[in-house]
Amino acid sequence: MNTIHGKLMALALVALAGTTIDSMALASEESAPSEQSDQNDEGAEASDQDDEGMAVQAVRATCPRTVNLCRSGTVSFPGGTMSIDADVNGGGTGSWIIFHNGGPTNCRANFPAVDPPRSWVCQLPKGTYSLGVYAGQSGQWAQGAIRW
Repeated sequence: MNTIHGKLMALALVALAGTTIDSMALASEESAPSEQSDQNDEGAEASDQDDEGMAVQAVRATCPRTVNLCRSGTVSFPGGTMSIDADVNGGGTGSWIIFHNGGPTNCRANFPAVDPPRSWVCQLPKGTYSLGVYAGQSGQWAQGAIRW
């Protein structure tokens, strides 16, 4: 599998099997997010207002900092706009992808691993989703979150 799609599909299949991957080489193809979803994860922080009473997006699922690759738990998303936060450390290209019912979606992006933490948005239908973040071939760690 030489394409990012093929490798992310392999990640989805491994996730469905309930195993983990500590390293996976992803191609550096660029893809733009086109779908979005929101999930609810036990232990995730949730807040509907900030200190000044302003509405804020609540963190619904986290992908904790782990070596090279992380995967969040699944959450039920009501549909609409989902925000994705991702950060990796290392060189090359980092990537993230939203999974729907364990399979990959078109809600994904590649980004330079040297970038600071970033956020993206996707439009997704109601459903069950999770997040995968990959630090790249020379990446040290990956982390992320999904919010709505």
